[in-house]
Amino acid sequence: MSRAAFALSAAENVLLERVREVLSAEGCSLDEWRILDLLRDGQPRVMSSISDATSILPPALTKMVDRMVANNLVYRRIDTVDRRRINVRLTPRGTSSHRMLAEALDRCDTLYGVSQLQRLAELCELVAELFDGSAAVATDASV
Repeated sequence: MSRAAFALSAAENVLLERVREVLSAEGCSLDEWRILDLLRDGQPRVMSSISDATSILPPALTKMVDRMVANNLVYRRIDTVDRRRINVRLTPRGTSSHRMLAEALDRCDTLYGVSQLQRLAELCELVAELFDGSAAVATDASV
């Protein structure tokens, strides 16, 4: 299994390098993109759920959100029900930025040949099936 983990990690590094290049050219980091993409539905999210979904540690997330607030990409508000919670959502500029970045990332696909894209899609399906199946097996084993 460790060979598979290393192979997937190597593939991720190659694929994300192109993504990082595109985002960097637009002045955005990969982690900022992950936050923008998570918030794209317009719904506010609490910082802890953003951290969980993006795997960005809370101290780093706080600094990143501070920069995004300063750049008018997100709003940050104290939750009206639980004042300990901080809600974050996209500003209109953040929504526009997400749309522009998504289009730029879609153009990344043109860098791959048709057969490469098909194989990548098959790999994504295989990985999804593997983890969907392992989650079911783990659930069955714990019952």
